[in-house]
Amino acid sequence: MDIILIHENIATAYTLLKIKIVHKSASDHKPVVLTMGKLENQGPLPFKYNPIWDSKEDFGKLIKDSWKKSVTGSPQYVWETKLKNLRMHLKNWARENYLQDKARKVELQKKMDNLCKEKENKEESKKDQIQEKEIYMEIYKQNRQQEEESRLKSRCLWLKSGDKNTTFFHNTMKIRRSKNQIEHVQVNGQEIKGVEAVKNTTHKHFKELLSTNDQQAVNEEILYHIKKK
Repeated sequence: MDIILIHENIATAYTLLKIKIVHKSASDHKPVVLTMGKLENQGPLPFKYNPIWDSKEDFGKLIKDSWKKSVTGSPQYVWETKLKNLRMHLKNWARENYLQDKARKVELQKKMDNLCKEKENKEESKKDQIQEKEIYMEIYKQNRQQEEESRLKSRCLWLKSGDKNTTFFHNTMKIRRSKNQIEHVQVNGQEIKGVEAVKNTTHKHFKELLSTNDQQAVNEEILYHIKKK
């Protein structure tokens, strides 16, 4: 079997990884070509629910408060509008929580560094030991939460979080995203390239597929056998 081995640091440095097996060869081995490059910006990522949010104390309250807001209109309009509002509130809340957690982690690390410096100049008391333990547990909790989030994004659900696997999860996530990139599509024998061109082609395809054709002729012979009501 012909394979390509590449270091994960090199693989994660590129957003495009493409492997092609060249069939035309005089040898019984088939050459394998690896293409690495940079793709265009795909635009904003679609909204996805993060299971880590369940551990946040204010998560449930946010959903209830957002859903309670009154919306007038048909049942379908009310349902769609409430979902859109909830998604917007969740995105803003998740962004604020990420910044708060990041700032909190920096603050805890500074406190731990200051405690370590103070221990060098004075005798450690029982109160200092308790405080150090509390800070350490909070830092540990922050690291485990970050690692679990990276594990879920990497889709490596077979591997449990722990043992400092954050870097592995992060690299796996980047490699998986690079493989899932759509570089081009083929329509009626024509190759469409470019982010905007692929988006427009995809939108047009599903619009034609899921829309009704108003110009479709009515078969009078079939309608003749159906009783009018």
